[in-house]
Amino acid sequence: MKKALLSMPGKQLHKRAANNRAGNIITPAPKINKGGLTMYLDNAKTIEELKRLYRSWTKKLHPDCGGTDAEMKALNLEYERFFEILKNKHNATADEAHQTTETAAEFIEILEALRNCHGLIIELCGSWLWISGNTFENRDTLKAASCRWSKGKAKWYWRHEEDRTGRKHKSMTMDWIRTRYGSETITGAAPDPLLT
Repeated sequence: MKKALLSMPGKQLHKRAANNRAGNIITPAPKINKGGLTMYLDNAKTIEELKRLYRSWTKKLHPDCGGTDAEMKALNLEYERFFEILKNKHNATADEAHQTTETAAEFIEILEALRNCHGLIIELCGSWLWISGNTFENRDTLKAASCRWSKGKAKWYWRHEEDRTGRKHKSMTMDWIRTRYGSETITGAAPDPLLT
């Protein structure tokens, strides 16, 4: 990723960095491969980039957002395939303590569980999800989805179990986390107007 950024002209590099800091993930246009399949995620170079791209494409292709079941299934299959490739690439270069056992299905499942909750604001920072908004009403769903409460940030969060370091770090602000890992904000399902 650094080599690609270093080779970009100055204005593009600064624009991309500013967009990433602001949470404006630029969704590239899908490509058609030789077999005629649409490729949505092949630009990702890391697992974190893959998750951001997947999340941005679900906003366009999910049936609740105007997409079709077939498009969503194709996206999920592509996500699972690229996730395994990037996971293997990551694990080949990481030391034993930093290797991952996370699966693509875990991330898909947590996003599907949260998608059905009304009034949530979901923020993807690195590989963690930070959840705010109407969390009190959805607390049972959040607990069932293995989300945890952060008292210091007054937000729920989800991370893969191995992302837990076991060490106490000094408290990091959400602004620091957003700057360090990037951020993309996602809103949960809108409340049903017939119920209000």
